[in-house]
Amino acid sequence: RDNFLSEMQLATKGGKTSLPFIKHQLSETPMVKEGDTFQVLIIGGTVFQKALFKVTNGVAEFTDRGQGNIPAFQNKETLMQFVEEQLYPETHIVALNFAYALNPIFREGRLDGELVWGSKEHLFNGLIGLNVGQEVEKHFKDKFSRDLQVTVANDTICLLLSGLREYNWDTIASGIVGTGMNFAMFMDQKTAINLESAEFDKFETAASVKVIDAASATPGSALLEKEAAGAYLYMKYNIEAKEKGIETEELKTTEELDRVIQNETHPGNALATEILDRAAALVAIQISGIMEYHQKSMTFSMTGSLFWKGYNFRELVGKYAHQLSPSYVAEFIRTENAELYGAAKLVT
Repeated sequence: RDNFLSEMQLATKGGKTSLPFIKHQLSETPMVKEGDTFQVLIIGGTVFQKALFKVTNGVAEFTDRGQGNIPAFQNKETLMQFVEEQLYPETHIVALNFAYALNPIFREGRLDGELVWGSKEHLFNGLIGLNVGQEVEKHFKDKFSRDLQVTVANDTICLLLSGLREYNWDTIASGIVGTGMNFAMFMDQKTAINLESAEFDKFETAASVKVIDAASATPGSALLEKEAAGAYLYMKYNIEAKEKGIETEELKTTEELDRVIQNETHPGNALATEILDRAAALVAIQISGIMEYHQKSMTFSMTGSLFWKGYNFRELVGKYAHQLSPSYVAEFIRTENAELYGAAKLVT
């Protein structure tokens, strides 16, 4: 925990750390005013959501929404065609929750994101290195003579912003603890920080994680995630069970690890319990570190199946966070439609 806190403090001063600590400058003034409509569009790995919002009495609420599966975005053109299909006719202001690697850019008074890389499913050829929002604006201007204002942030930042509907900036943080792992917080009222906390490496890595890391597509990267996120916990179990000579079936998912933990007569019960316990402790060091950074109790807007559905996982995280920071209290919330409302905060 102390190492995690030190990394955040050093990054605040511009020092080099394992945490990317990506700063997002938020708009000083709202992009919309009373009575205006705008659209939120969420593009993730496999699904999308869209919603038409209207500002009434200073509050933005959606009046229409839809969702569905997304195609494979092989190039910039397939993304632009998809956006064409999903925009409401009356839309001129768009808040895009774009769940890919972005380098934040503050452009013409609003947040945008330079696409750093794609993924196996979505290559985005022709869009890498360009500002996503700006490219959407250019496309609609050139093809339809339609003026758009597009602001963009990734899913972790939008999750953080969703907390602003009920909490002050200095008491809210966000965390994703599911297949992957990440946390975000505010540095000041207009600066949101995507910690990219999966990259934190100032801890002793388990021997099994070194095996997982060596065989991964990104050796040496995201060590904390490989130690504690849902995509990898069952792999740890399989490796360590074999090393310890435990006669057990090979697991294929972390959900199966849960079932082993709940079966006290299972030969792998103690090992599975230990693996989940360590994962909860590593999540807790981040929560404690963020509270120590702000020196106060905080509310964490959380998402992710491991955090909310893992057997006794949330309770373990809370227990360890309290042991690490007995002076503060960590409250965990799950906000309905957080992805939509968080993106809406980019323009309101």
